[in-house]
Amino acid sequence: MIEKPVDKRIVVTVLFFCLSGIALGGAAGVLLYSSQSPKPVNPLLIFTPGTVGFGSVSQGIERGNAVVTNNSPKQIDIKAVTKGCDCTEVRIERGMLLPSEQREISFQWDTHGRRGKNEIVIGVIYTVEGDLVERVAPLIINATIIPDFEVTPVKLEFFSNQKESYQLFLTSVKNDHIQIKDMIVNHPAFSSVVSSDAKSVTINFDPQLWIDGIRYMNAQLITTSENEPCLYVTHQYK
Repeated sequence: MIEKPVDKRIVVTVLFFCLSGIALGGAAGVLLYSSQSPKPVNPLLIFTPGTVGFGSVSQGIERGNAVVTNNSPKQIDIKAVTKGCDCTEVRIERGMLLPSEQREISFQWDTHGRRGKNEIVIGVIYTVEGDLVERVAPLIINATIIPDFEVTPVKLEFFSNQKESYQLFLTSVKNDHIQIKDMIVNHPAFSSVVSSDAKSVTINFDPQLWIDGIRYMNAQLITTSENEPCLYVTHQYK
C-alpha cells in the first residue's frame, strides 16, 4: 500500500530579529533587572525618574538623563555601569556618594533598526560602606519606535507539495521614498523577484527543491532605509 505524502506546512515570517523587546544590562555576579522585576522595599540608590519613557518616537537617537540619589545613611561607592545593549551609551561619575547626595546620569539610545515597543535597562553597580557585596540599581528606559516602513503580510504559508508564489509589500510610514533593493535568500527552494517599482517582492517556492534535511530558510530584505536597511525573513517548519 502506497502511503500518501504528508502535506507539511511551511510558515514564512518577516522578523525584526533582536531589534525589539527588552534588553537587560548585567555583569558577572550582579542580578539583572527589568520592569517586571520585583522592586526593593527600601532601595538604597534611587533614580528620579525611575523610568524614562519617550513615548512614540521615530528611529534615530534618543537622549535623556536622570538623577541618582543615595537613599542610605551610609556612603555608597558607584563602581560601574552596565548598558542595556550595545545601542546605549551611559555617562555617570564613579566614586563615593554621601548620604542624600545626588548625581546625574545621562544616556544616549540608538534606536536605528528597532521597531515597536522597546525597553532597555541600565544598571548602576555600587557597594555600601562596610559591605563588599555589589548591588545594582536599575534605570528603565522605554519607547514605542515607529519604523520608516511596514511590510505586509508578515506571514506567508506554503505547503511542501505545492508550487506557490506570494508577494510582500513595502509601505513607507513617513515618506514614499523607501524602496526594496534586493532580497537575499539562502534556501534553494525559495527564490525572489523585486517588482519594477521596488515596492514589493515576490517569493517563489518550488517543492521539488525542498529537502527535509534543510529545515531553515533565512533571507534578508534589503531596503533603501537609512534607519533599517535590512529586515530578516525566516520560516517555521510544521
